[in-house]
Amino acid sequence: MTPGHFTDIVLRHRYLYYVLHAPEKSDTSYDELEKLGERLFPGHPILATVGSSDISDYPFLHPRSPTRVLVEGPF
Repeated sequence: MTPGHFTDIVLRHRYLYYVLHAPEKSDTSYDELEKLGERLFPGHPILATVGSSDISDYPFLHPRSPTRVLVEGPF
């Protein structure tokens, strides 16, 4: 898995959790995903940050974006 693909997955789940308030993963499962990212890609600029509820932090994940597929799946 590439850092870019993993980042897409993490950002999607952050967006679902923090912005839409509709998580698909349990808190424990989400925390494990974040920790895995830290282990696989230490120091990655996106994976090293904490999630946010500010929609502007997810410009490519907004439902009106051309890249809406990131919100809809298939993850």
